[in-house]
Amino acid sequence: MKTSLPHRVAIIELFVAGVLLAAAFGYVLDGTVGAAIVCVAVAAVLVGHGISQRDAASTWLVGLGVFSSLSRLDVGATQAALGDLRVPIMVVGVAVALLVGIVTERGRPPDPARSS
Repeated sequence: MKTSLPHRVAIIELFVAGVLLAAAFGYVLDGTVGAAIVCVAVAAVLVGHGISQRDAASTWLVGLGVFSSLSRLDVGATQAALGDLRVPIMVVGVAVALLVGIVTERGRPPDPARSS
């Protein structure tokens, strides 16, 4: 099954927006608030464009990007900020994002832009 280019771009945009939000969290932990604001602003633009190309049900990709990228941040800083919940937040966050994605994508009607 082929997907259209705007569909692929929207999927990538939503996931990258989640990665940027995780990076913003890392910048806040490092004390670089300006970089965090820029990351959040770019993520907001990507989410807005991704939703306009797809729909709001695909925002589970943002959560997947955030929680899967938390493990790439400084372990000491995230451990200090999140405590003993660091690993459970990452694992449960990814699992919940994937579960929401499976449920919302299964219930989605076929995309007319897709061709078989």
